[in-house]
Amino acid sequence: MLLLINKVKNKKPGSGVTLVETMVSLLIFSAMATTFMVVFVAGRKSWDVHKARIELQQDLRIAADRMKDELSEASSGSIVNVDADDTWYTSITFRVPESVDGYGNITWPADTTKFLRHETKTNQLIRRFAEGTAYQNDRVLAENIAVLKFRRLTTAPNILEINIKAEKDVVPNQKTSIENTYKVNLRN
Repeated sequence: MLLLINKVKNKKPGSGVTLVETMVSLLIFSAMATTFMVVFVAGRKSWDVHKARIELQQDLRIAADRMKDELSEASSGSIVNVDADDTWYTSITFRVPESVDGYGNITWPADTTKFLRHETKTNQLIRRFAEGTAYQNDRVLAENIAVLKFRRLTTAPNILEINIKAEKDVVPNQKTSIENTYKVNLRN
């Protein structure tokens, strides 16, 4: 390219650039522009994928922290629907102690809290609070949840495992996902 520029500068007045020289310079410029665009598009796609993964990871961590905080207040006896039988369950319903007297007696409310994956278009992780038998106050903790599972092992019934997988479409025909398993120590 520099040779062509120098050649053009050294030309005598009245002489011009030939058609072949113009075509060669356009071909070189087109090749460089195409290479630049391919690298730019690949970099943009990589940026979008990593950005989506970071967003999923942040959302997943916030939702998991909220669930772990509430579930750590529950005891193995206050969990209504996840038995200590090594089976994965898709939701969990539990009670948090209302009060504890001086003798260690726990007062359990009739109200329950439930975590579940709501299979809407966005696959939401929902915290559902029930007063008595009527569920009220749904709160979305996270979006794009593909899997939500809970289990208690027979060998360690006071430990609750939570498996969460978040998945998001980034670019056409490509998804990114994050999957984590958390352990929560239940109250005795």
